[in-house]
Amino acid sequence: MSMRNLFNKLVLGAALVTSVGAMQSCSNDTTDPYSEGDRVGTVTKLSYKGFFNKSWEGELAMDNFKSSGEDGSTSNSFEFTVKDADTALVRQLQEAQENGDRVKLHYKEVWNHRPRFADTDYFITKVTKATAPQSPAPVLLKK
Repeated sequence: MSMRNLFNKLVLGAALVTSVGAMQSCSNDTTDPYSEGDRVGTVTKLSYKGFFNKSWEGELAMDNFKSSGEDGSTSNSFEFTVKDADTALVRQLQEAQENGDRVKLHYKEVWNHRPRFADTDYFITKVTKATAPQSPAPVLLKK
C-alpha cells in the first residue's frame, strides 16, 4: 500500500468520524436538553409551516416580563416549536388560542437542532391551563 493511498484512507476515515459526531450533536432529541422551563401567557400565533420539513411554530404573548433593554423596552413574545407527532399538544394550543386562555408551556431548549427542522430551539413538551395572575406585572420605568 502506498503512502498516498494510506493518507487518503486516513483523511476519509477522519471525515467520516467527524460527520457522524456532527450528526449526533445535531439532533432534535429533547431527552437531554440544554435547558428547560416554563413560560406563561396567551397563545397568539400557531401555524404549520415549512417547505420540506413542516413543523408547528407558535408564539406566546407573556404577561409577566421584565424590561432589560437600554431603552426600557423588550419583547414579551416567546417563539416555540411543537414536534409534528405531538398532535394532542397542537390541539390544546389551538383550543387555548381560540378561547384566549392563559396557558403554561413547559419547554425544552435544544441546541444544534437539524437545520430547517424547526424555526426555534424551544420545543414544547406540556401544556396546562394557567390561573389568572394575582397582581399585575410591575411596570419598570427608565431612569
